[in-house]
Amino acid sequence: MDTLHRTWRDLQSACSAPSELAALDAVMTALPGGHYAQSSQRCRSTAACLAHVRAAADAITETGTFGADGTRSVLVRELSALASEVAERLEATARVLADISRLGTVRAINDALVRARLGELTAGGEQAVRVDRTELGPVRRTAAGMWSGPGIAEPFNSREGAAAALILAHLASATAERRRRTGRPTGPA
Repeated sequence: MDTLHRTWRDLQSACSAPSELAALDAVMTALPGGHYAQSSQRCRSTAACLAHVRAAADAITETGTFGADGTRSVLVRELSALASEVAERLEATARVLADISRLGTVRAINDALVRARLGELTAGGEQAVRVDRTELGPVRRTAAGMWSGPGIAEPFNSREGAAAALILAHLASATAERRRRTGRPTGPA
């Protein structure tokens, strides 16, 4: 968001007539200030505002207001690309935040993910999840756009949430198995 705003200021500085940027100015002014990623809802509303920024920037490019080359044209295209990228990241963040009700906190999800090796996301929408030498199976996108994997009865909103669920279940099972083998109690006495 900081880069988006910096690019916007650079574009404003490069334009001599504010009327050239009126539509873009309106949508940039409507962007929320701080705390835009505080909750799933805030992420999604900011992403929706960024879609308007991209549309306004693309409209300037399509009308050829600044020509094909030059600083202003480059800045408008950069603004559009940044708006798109930030919106995608906020949508992904919104999905992870929607999963914390089942997994604890974002930190718990991140801590679980750090303990595993995740494969690349395939063209088919699958990602391998491995802890040490144990393949936990891939997480995969469902037809409804959610994420699931082996043993996950209720899909998660995010790929990270589904992977963390597999990892946490595996770690809990491994801990219970170690306690069983050593004769230690598995729960509070």
